[in-house]
Amino acid sequence: ALGQFSSRAMILPFAIAPEGDSAELSIGGSNDFCASLLAPEQARFTECADPAAKLERRQVPTVSLRTVLHDWLAWSGGNGWPVDFIKIDAQGFDVNVVRSAGDMVSRILRVSLEVPGDSCERW
Repeated sequence: ALGQFSSRAMILPFAIAPEGDSAELSIGGSNDFCASLLAPEQARFTECADPAAKLERRQVPTVSLRTVLHDWLAWSGGNGWPVDFIKIDAQGFDVNVVRSAGDMVSRILRVSLEVPGDSCERW
């Protein structure tokens, strides 16, 4: 549930974005995973970019990964424990989430993320 945590994970009601206080979250398509800060036409999956699907847009609070690492998960004197593993599934916005860590990216030891490929033919 939002705002609750376990010994292994924490879910917070924020979107991770490079900057700003809020962003527009597009929710739509034929699958539950069709929510992204990217515009629907930039969606990674064609079913998310379905123009016939109902699209809902919401303003959501945003925070940078740097803020999470530097301010929320830091010791009182600064720094903090290394983050052993972060899994990012941001529907095509994954690299932007990592970039939002800024100078705190060195605290992250391992990252799992999706990187969309292009439609070029492979040899």
